[in-house]
Amino acid sequence: MVRQHALPDEKTKKRIFNANNVEEISDFFSTTFFRHYKAYAYAFTVERRTQTTSVDVAVGGPMDVPPLSQAKEIVLTAAEKQALIQEEKRQLLAQKALQEDKQESTKEKKSSEESGRQKKGDEGEAAPNAEPLDERMLREINKRVKTETATLRDEIRDLKEVCESLE
Repeated sequence: MVRQHALPDEKTKKRIFNANNVEEISDFFSTTFFRHYKAYAYAFTVERRTQTTSVDVAVGGPMDVPPLSQAKEIVLTAAEKQALIQEEKRQLLAQKALQEDKQESTKEKKSSEESGRQKKGDEGEAAPNAEPLDERMLREINKRVKTETATLRDEIRDLKEVCESLE
């Protein structure tokens, strides 16, 4: 239809679109909407089972706020103030200790990696279980990602078959 509007009208001899407009419009639709048309069609036409659950929730209204004329001033004693200060100090010390522990563990990890590298260099090749924990974790993560990717590819292939059968 876009191409039809690019041709001159028989009566008025006018065109709505020129060749560049036609190219831009077709590029836009082919890279956006029509690229995923089958997925849209599947999503909006295939009926799926739904389960609706309703729950009655009783919500109370807001409490009445007493007038400020009835307000009472809370005065902390010196002992209560001191206790609050001590608690804040304890929390700060605990945070500092956590940060120091994190820094020490990263330093230890780096030093163990360096010593592992040095041992590999000295011994030629290390034992199979001597590789750093990070590398083993990465290898395990890669394995899991590959299996999940394969599973997703199979699901996509199945969806494509369903979409093609709908056409």
